[in-house]
Amino acid sequence: MLENFKNDLNTKRETNKIGLATFALYKNNILDRPIDTLIKELEHEYSEQLKWINLEPENLDKHEELDEIAKQTAHNRMHDYVRAASYIQDELSTLFEMKIIYAFKHLEIEIKNLISASLNDKSIGKYSKWDNLIQYLKSKNIDIKEVKDYREVNQLRTVNNSLKHSNDQIDNSLKGIEEFKEIEYANYETLQKFYNRVKESSNSFLSSLSSAIYENLYEFNDEKIEKISKSIVLRMDKSNADKLIEQIKKKYR
Repeated sequence: MLENFKNDLNTKRETNKIGLATFALYKNNILDRPIDTLIKELEHEYSEQLKWINLEPENLDKHEELDEIAKQTAHNRMHDYVRAASYIQDELSTLFEMKIIYAFKHLEIEIKNLISASLNDKSIGKYSKWDNLIQYLKSKNIDIKEVKDYREVNQLRTVNNSLKHSNDQIDNSLKGIEEFKEIEYANYETLQKFYNRVKESSNSFLSSLSSAIYENLYEFNDEKIEKISKSIVLRMDKSNADKLIEQIKKKYR
């Protein structure tokens, strides 16, 4: 019975290590593919509308043709093309807003799943605010700001918050992000440029955070062992420490 218990502990430890080491695999953003199909279709339609608005000199005859049609129908066809192009641009902006908001929400969910599973903390939901999450991980000796691509995912968080809580005008929270520095209003090209820059960062960040938690839980050196021993001595007298040492040894025999 004792031997089975030891084997169960060893198996559980190794299973947990494998799960943590491979956590970031297959955490793909499932929204990108269908949204990108819509974006491709709309961008094609947008370029077609722009052909009528921004006529090249060699297409002057077409401009004259449109003028003639406008005179005959008493309707400004050029205005229709401008309005259609503007509508498509608004639709493209909305799609990129959706991509950005979903990307951060997806990352948030996976961070909570990672912490809940690896640190065995089911109360992680109460750390929904980003600053609280930073402090929580710091209490576990993990500095999230040192994790690879933290800057990019923090920018993703900032843009996400701005899109959810403000209008099209750029607020001050975005002024430190390169794509938004020199503009007053965000258009779809700006959102597209930003998203394309940061979209790979989520998986990279998640993978690096998994590695940081793995290191914290399963990698030990003399300095770390000394720190753990000091924390135990501060809380436990020698008699209980001897019992703890004996219990630990039993688990490995």
